[in-house]
Amino acid sequence: MPYATFVYRAVRHRVVAATDLSVLRSPRHELLELQACHPRFFATHRYIVYARLVSVEPRGGVPYTIEASPGALDSAATGPA
Repeated sequence: MPYATFVYRAVRHRVVAATDLSVLRSPRHELLELQACHPRFFATHRYIVYARLVSVEPRGGVPYTIEASPGALDSAATGPA
């Protein structure tokens, strides 16, 4: 981003069927979800990686860290694996 660098930490991953739409539901807190085909080059499953924002480095500003809310990831990333 032109105004800051956002640093995320991967905290969990799982593989789901390509037809599993439950992973598209938005959690009640900020959570980055990265998706990729699994196995590679096939679309039978999706590999989902969950990541939390850990710090922000504003351009020309003072970097700061983000405090994680307890259990925030657990409530969003649970479900059928």
